[in-house]
Amino acid sequence: MAVRGGWLPLLTVLPLVLAPLVVPQATLLEAAQQGAADKVTEFLEMGADIEGKDQNGNTPLIVAAREGHTRVAEILLEKRASLEAANNAGDTAMLVAATRGHQRMAELFIRREVNLATANKAGDTALILAVQHRKEEVAKLLINTIRNVDVLNAKNKEGRSALWWATRNGLAEIATLLKTNGAS
Repeated sequence: MAVRGGWLPLLTVLPLVLAPLVVPQATLLEAAQQGAADKVTEFLEMGADIEGKDQNGNTPLIVAAREGHTRVAEILLEKRASLEAANNAGDTAMLVAATRGHQRMAELFIRREVNLATANKAGDTALILAVQHRKEEVAKLLINTIRNVDVLNAKNKEGRSALWWATRNGLAEIATLLKTNGAS
């Protein structure tokens, strides 16, 4: 018995049936950028790659950190997104959050025991980036969290430390706090 109309109707309908089963990575990244927590959850449930990257190497967690979307970051971390995944510049979600001054995001990552000694390709740690970009509240949070004096004194590839940046940027309170906690 022949199917009326042959294969053409089936071939026309098949892409519509299968389309929801394939989630382009760009869709998850867009949802993370927009802070659309419900869409992020939906796309992850549909099989989107939680560690998939854009052309700059940004994962959905890095994108959420950049935009300050803490709820999206929480969802991604609950689904086991890597805090140590880095983009093409070597920036992790924590480094991006510190650069942008997203304190709630930094607090979330600290609660998740992010490695605060991690540095990007330029050698910048979260503390160096926070001070360099004058994100004082994040810098204070990091200084008060970091217990390893080597991390407080870390220098980037240009030989610049958080204390150097605090002095250069006129952040006297940050410089004092750094020194009080052992930076030299």
